[in-house]
Parts: sequence; structure tokens; C-alpha cells
Amino acid sequence: MTTKQIIFVPRKNPNPEEAVHRQLLWRTLVEGIRRSDSAVASTLRDNDAQFHLVNWNELYYHSRQDITKDIPWVDALINKHDPTEQDIRDANSWNVWLSRALLNMGDDIPLLIPLLPEVVRNTADEISRYFNNTDCVGSEVRNLLKETLRPMLENQDDVLLIGHSLGSVIAYDTLWELARQEGVKGKVDFLTLGSPLGMHYMKHRLLGMNGQGGQKLS
Repeated sequence: MTTKQIIFVPRKNPNPEEAVHRQLLWRTLVEGIRRSDSAVASTLRDNDAQFHLVNWNELYYHSRQDITKDIPWVDALINKHDPTEQDIRDANSWNVWLSRALLNMGDDIPLLIPLLPEVVRNTADEISRYFNNTDCVGSEVRNLLKETLRPMLENQDDVLLIGHSLGSVIAYDTLWELARQEGVKGKVDFLTLGSPLGMHYMKHRLLGMNGQGGQKLS
């Protein structure tokens, strides 16, 4: 019988201790599905052992985030079903628009990145460690995901792979290596959240692009 599995690859930045982070992610995932289909959510709730968190952030940053003060905000968000007028104003504010514009500018013209605000420069420096495989950290991060995913593919499990932000890039590169370099067979449903995979900066650095990794992606 096919086993259904969910793997979550989180975004960049330090995260809380793995067990705490996993519990919060599972709680929010089940609640989100409950709002669409309560029967499916009930089934999920009873099968949390099939939810797997790939904790690459601690390996990458060598630190954890204390989110004790954030727990009440998580509770409030879970119990909130619609945006407030203030939420809408914040999402449409000029600083959000400016941040998006600067990010797009750096994506279109990478030479401008050193001239952009510190937060953009820091982000570029953070992710360059992954793409440059500094101290083999990129390979080690992908190996963490492979350790979870490879046995599932070999067992022909039904896998949903969720990648959040930079986690979606890590997931993509890992799938490419497993399929193109290691010859691992299997099917994976790939879901992305807030993914930068469509950005020029990211697309040109993915494994398989421009002949990287020994074989060009078709």
C-alpha cells in the first residue's frame, strides 16, 4: 500500500528548535486545510508522523531563533480568518512597494545589487553561500533533503514536497540531482510558497542551467 508523505523545506534565516518548528508548521498546515475541507484536515491530524521537516537552517546558520514571544502572534493568526483594513493598508503601503521595486531592480540588473539597501545586499550574500557551495554547504543542505526523500522514492511513496522561498530552490536542485545524476526514479508533487524560482537571479544559478552539474537541464 502506498504511503502518503509530506516534506517541508523552509525558507532561509535561523529557525526555532526543530521539534517546536515542526509542531507549529503542522498546526498551521492542518488549520489551513481545515478551512477548505474539514474531513481531509481530520485525516491529516491523525497522521502527523508522515509530516517531515528538513531542518537545513541550523546547518547553514549554526544558530537557532527563539520564537517564544512570537507564539501569541501565531495563535492570533490561526484564529483570524480575514484580513483587517489595516492589514490591507500595510500590504499596499509605499515601503512594501519600494522594497518590491528594489528587489526587481536587483533581479533585472545584478550589477546594481552593491548599490541597493543593506537588506538586499545581505540577502544576496546569504544565498550566494548556497549557490557557490561555500565550504560544501550547498551540497550538505541538499543531502539533508535527500536523506528524507530518497527512501520514499525507492518505496514508491506518494510524496508532496513543499518548498518555502529559498527552500523551493533547494528542493528543485535536489530533485535535479536525484533524477539527472543519481538516476533515482519516482514521482513527486512539488508545491512552492513564495518561491523565487521565477527570478532571473535564481534561474541562472539553478543546477542544470548553463551546463552546471554535468548535464544541462532540458
